[in-house]
Amino acid sequence: LDPAYTKDLNPNNPLGNKGQIAKAYADLMKEMWSGSVTQVTPSNFKHKIGHFAPQFSGYQQHDSQELLAFLLDGLHEDLNKITKKPYVELKESDGRPDETVASEAWDNHLMRNRSMVVDLFHGQYKSRLQCPECNNVSVTFDPFMYLSLPLPNTNLRLMKVSLVHENGAALKYGLRVPKTGTVADLREALSTASGCRSDDLEIVEVHDRKIHQYFKDSELLDNIRGTFEIFAYEIHGGLSVIAVYQRAARTGSPFSWAEALSSLVSYPFLVSTRGTYDDLHREILQRILPDAATTVMQLDIAVANRAGVLTTLDPMRPLSLTPDDNIVVTWEPDLYTRFEQDRRIRTVALHDTCKRKAEPNDARPKANGELNVVDCLDLFTAPERLSANDPWYCPKCKKHQQASKKLDLWKMPRVLVIHLKRFSQTDRMWRDKLDSLVDFPLHGLDLGRYGKGPDQNKNCVYDLFAVSNHMGGLGGGHYTAYCKNQNSQRWYLFDDSSVTEVTENEIVSKSSYVLFYLRRE
Repeated sequence: LDPAYTKDLNPNNPLGNKGQIAKAYADLMKEMWSGSVTQVTPSNFKHKIGHFAPQFSGYQQHDSQELLAFLLDGLHEDLNKITKKPYVELKESDGRPDETVASEAWDNHLMRNRSMVVDLFHGQYKSRLQCPECNNVSVTFDPFMYLSLPLPNTNLRLMKVSLVHENGAALKYGLRVPKTGTVADLREALSTASGCRSDDLEIVEVHDRKIHQYFKDSELLDNIRGTFEIFAYEIHGGLSVIAVYQRAARTGSPFSWAEALSSLVSYPFLVSTRGTYDDLHREILQRILPDAATTVMQLDIAVANRAGVLTTLDPMRPLSLTPDDNIVVTWEPDLYTRFEQDRRIRTVALHDTCKRKAEPNDARPKANGELNVVDCLDLFTAPERLSANDPWYCPKCKKHQQASKKLDLWKMPRVLVIHLKRFSQTDRMWRDKLDSLVDFPLHGLDLGRYGKGPDQNKNCVYDLFAVSNHMGGLGGGHYTAYCKNQNSQRWYLFDDSSVTEVTENEIVSKSSYVLFYLRRE
């Protein structure tokens, strides 16, 4: 509305639209806010959009989010105050502090991009990639103009898996995997969450502290009983391994395999069948005690063959073990109790994926399947493994890798645009639309816990002021919009040439597609 924008027009910008998109948009705004008309037909504005973006020409329906992305980028380039963009060399993080790398990346961004669109809509996110082979980590910081949030798949199930690392540490993870998936899907999900190579994970079913079965990748997750525990063991290099069980000795009871299974304590683990008795003793001790390196202790170790015959291992005789054997470590009852009370026995700790607590505006999926925008944010910031069709080139390995990727929000914009990705896509075509109801707050969307950068301890509370709605399917449909009058604080529905006042209870619907939030000052 203010002609002051004309001083920022950059008609010679090769990435812009000769300033014509900005002029056409300004003319449209003046006409809409003139107060002299009850409705506006934006013919000139549509003509200019179609001229510079032919995909929007004609009268077929187009995606409102794609139009918004083009418009904001077009306005930015038409009003970019940088008339000659300098060449900026991208630098690797190389272990430098995130604050330093992020500030450097943002300064580089502003060297080439300065406009009101940047001031209002641009934020910054952190991208972390880790190579599964050499563990090389690459951290970059990139600008964003909107957040495209995936919708949680209602065909997922939550499975808890206790991962025992090679060094003995044990963590229980909460993993979301396809209901109709296989153990291979579970392995990949655990690999992504833990950073372990998927090939190094042995996944088993544990019942009554005994390994019930070793899973094959083709095993259906539907066949895994919820009453049994799932354990995974990190084993490098495809070593041959053997199960180890711990039992508490019982006075007067004969020492047999059946008796051992009835007096087990703690969880089972796997050790290598290679090496000497001393190697085996050292490895078992490390698995049981976190302070094994400073503990002088002689374990009572026996081996049970396939027939269930128990034989106490003699430290002086050569070690001969097969994967069909089982090892039993016997504790004196008082000693195990004392170690357990002193917290010297390893236990399975909970990973963050298992102990996440609800935030004030964090509504978990309800009984009727309702989702919250926070669920979408959680999925957006969750670790993922790159697909084989979209690998990352590791500069250290010098080859493409299916790296682990993690996104975090770093710098929050003043105006936050959230795009709900309702349209799922195959490699060649749009395939489906998700009509799930995604709840979102009209007031007080607090993103403080998602901000990892300078905004982490600042005000990151947003209030909704507009929604773009899409009704219908893939081949067509209808767009409407809800907008809030900032003066009267009333909400209105804009449906073609019709405008009607609505209540706040009507804003959230299955048609909500693009959300517009303004940060509180």
